[in-house]
Amino acid sequence: MTDQTPKEQEAAPAAGMEETAAESVHDRMTEVMGFKLGEEEYAIDIMRIKEITPFFELTPIPRAPSYILGILSLRGNIVPIFDIKKKMGLPLTEITGKTRIIVLKNDDEQVGVLVDAITSAAQIPEKSIEPPPPMIKGLEAEYITGIGQYRGRMMIIMNIDEIIKME
Repeated sequence: MTDQTPKEQEAAPAAGMEETAAESVHDRMTEVMGFKLGEEEYAIDIMRIKEITPFFELTPIPRAPSYILGILSLRGNIVPIFDIKKKMGLPLTEITGKTRIIVLKNDDEQVGVLVDAITSAAQIPEKSIEPPPPMIKGLEAEYITGIGQYRGRMMIIMNIDEIIKME
């Protein structure tokens, strides 16, 4: 027998559910795919990825912005390929056997981004993702959603919508 009134007994499970809901919000994970641009590790939301493919020759597009490397035909779909490093003003590197194109879902279209290598998929607790430091200003800050830790590695989580925005 309890010392609680019937109303208190009804409220007790609801209070427990609120705590559980608050804890689950606190424990949410963000799934990302890690990749290298030069020596730095970056990541994007894994739900945005359609596929990852090895690099192969692209068809150049005359008068396209310099960060658009060209297009490729992927299973009948024309996919523009962005060079993230060029758009962000990062040092360029050579194409190697590890170079990949991450094909992203962007509304009804597909867009590819060139990366130096794929590192790993990761689950990062949302509570551990920090906003970009205040000293990152201007263009660079627009491209960064946050910074997370995964197995002792720092991953810069990219705002892919800003990166693939045409200017």
